[in-house]
Amino acid sequence: MGRRAAGVGDRHRPRTATPEMGQHAVDRLVDLATHHNYTALQVKYAGGEPTLNLPAVWATHDHAVRRTAEAGLGLQEVLLTNGVDLSDATLSLVAQAGMGLVISLDGGPAHHSQTRNRPDGSRTYDSVVSTIDRALAHGLRVDISITLT
Repeated sequence: MGRRAAGVGDRHRPRTATPEMGQHAVDRLVDLATHHNYTALQVKYAGGEPTLNLPAVWATHDHAVRRTAEAGLGLQEVLLTNGVDLSDATLSLVAQAGMGLVISLDGGPAHHSQTRNRPDGSRTYDSVVSTIDRALAHGLRVDISITLT
């Protein structure tokens, strides 16, 4: 099976990521992976809400695909999202990119609503469940992330 996959994207960043930041991170990770004989990279698009910055996600994804192919490395990617109001177009792009999808869902409607409401206070549970159903219809494997507080 080879060595474990190295990862990027797990740290919280105080500023909005740019495509250049993502590409630089991928370049550095590819260099480290090849230097240490890794066989694959794992990139997780997370932090804040990555679907609010899709141009940076797609630019980084395209760069990661190109750079890992050049280096002969495998690539696994996952998009970690709150799942609120994701469009079918976005879900289709995630599926076409071969990314995994992880959606935060913190229990049933009452529990989820304790921490994951919209800024105006309206609940998001139904929107998240709808996104999960639509993602499955797009052929995506959906993992659920639960935050215990």
